[in-house]
Amino acid sequence: MNILILGRYGQVGYRLHRSLQSLGRVTAYDRESYDYQEPETVLKLVRAARPDVVINAAAWTAVDLSEQETTATRTINATTPLAIAEECGRLGSLFVTFSTDYVFGPGEHKPIVETRTRDPLNFYGQSKADMELGLEQLGVPFLNFRTTWVYDSRGKNFLLTMLRLFQEREEVKVVHDQIGAPTSAPSLAAAITLVLTKLSTGSGTWRERCAAVSGHYHLSNGGESNWYAFASEIRDLAIAAGLPLKLKNLEGIPSSAYPTPAKRPAYSVLDNTKVHETFGLQMPHWSEALSLVFEDVLRK
Repeated sequence: MNILILGRYGQVGYRLHRSLQSLGRVTAYDRESYDYQEPETVLKLVRAARPDVVINAAAWTAVDLSEQETTATRTINATTPLAIAEECGRLGSLFVTFSTDYVFGPGEHKPIVETRTRDPLNFYGQSKADMELGLEQLGVPFLNFRTTWVYDSRGKNFLLTMLRLFQEREEVKVVHDQIGAPTSAPSLAAAITLVLTKLSTGSGTWRERCAAVSGHYHLSNGGESNWYAFASEIRDLAIAAGLPLKLKNLEGIPSSAYPTPAKRPAYSVLDNTKVHETFGLQMPHWSEALSLVFEDVLRK
């Protein structure tokens, strides 16, 4: 298999570059090789590679800043990915990309299935919703994985921010009324690797196999949490590991006490049933995945 990854040094792209090596030739680029605000710079790389699979692991992820930087957010999260997907259609490549629980707004307090109506509360979610709608209209084979609260042992994320704050402050306050599922980048990379492994065999042509499973899938670690509970688990792991913490008090607070430019849904746990039934995927519980990533943090 010939695989092209865009976003090599992002949290998910970095992990994918390592986990996909067993499937064949993997070429990975990051922003030193392209400009996502200039789609043609990306399309040149796609045409040169002529891959079986293009994985779009690049994105604008600064949720609050998106409320101001709407043009850049839309270009990076919708315009350029759709241009790549269209090129994939011409080349016969499978387009794989990632979206977010933030494409959904207020709803029932139960795990969200893929068919629920998109109703984003913030511009970041709207940019991803625009991408999703565009993919549906293009009619090319794609796999769009919606996920939640992504973190890893590198990059900028909640896990590393909490560890830093716990070592710098005696008191840390974290929102306790937003519920989701923390999802590790290694879990996502392992899942995508399994999906592509299964797609690499079977009856029919490559394009036929891709078309048969094309669509949106929810993919997050199992269980549910809130940001305060997530932070509490990180604190407990840090204490057990003997890390030098300044923290004396970790307090849960309501969202109303911590206003942000971008609104967040109160409940956005995703239902993974479809990806399990289609590909046989069983994602690990979020606390199990966190423990594994934390071990990686300790090794650094």
